[in-house]
Amino acid sequence: MRIFQHLDELKDSDGVGNDAIGMHTIFNSLGWDSNFITRIPRRGNNLANANFYTLSDSIKMNTNDIHILHYGGQGYPISNFINLAGKKIFRFHNITPADYFKNTTTPEIYASMFRFESLSYLEIATLSIVSDAAWCDSPFNAYTLQSFNFKKTEILPICKKYNMKLHVPYNKKLNGDNAAMIGVCAYLKYKDTELNQFNDYDKIDRNPKYKLVWYNIFSAWV
Repeated sequence: MRIFQHLDELKDSDGVGNDAIGMHTIFNSLGWDSNFITRIPRRGNNLANANFYTLSDSIKMNTNDIHILHYGGQGYPISNFINLAGKKIFRFHNITPADYFKNTTTPEIYASMFRFESLSYLEIATLSIVSDAAWCDSPFNAYTLQSFNFKKTEILPICKKYNMKLHVPYNKKLNGDNAAMIGVCAYLKYKDTELNQFNDYDKIDRNPKYKLVWYNIFSAWV
């Protein structure tokens, strides 16, 4: 069995790349022929038993092939995916709403992001017609696709195991605090979420203590 994962670019450091590489590991363990087709040539760590192609390469497909399109918005030319022989799976990662950045960027950039968002949803409408299934990496993303007529929708979390090691300054212990939030720091995207969650927690405990522990950008921020 041949599996082809289609994505704009295969990176080692982002969620989509982690997912695609995790899937490859699973496919490889099953003895399946695992392949990647990207718009931007692969640059990164060596990946065992993987074949890499770009859109300019000529590959003979057949009806037994399985194609997985990793989608996080407009980028990969969907016409290359739509016209392929074989089963087609739409792997939905999410589309960040332009409104998240409305008050933090210029009107010109916001307008460009809004067009990107609108075109992405138009592409999803087209892909819903030709795809045999949609795999969403979260329940929220599955909810987003409810208005589209995919034949089948499944929730499949990102295929990666993380080694969690929490590094907190010795004099700042989490024990005894009422609420703690741990995650990746993406301030512009998630700040409203944290503030709203803490606001809700205030309704439960009128004298709460909070700790935010961010991974990557800040090792610990309180």
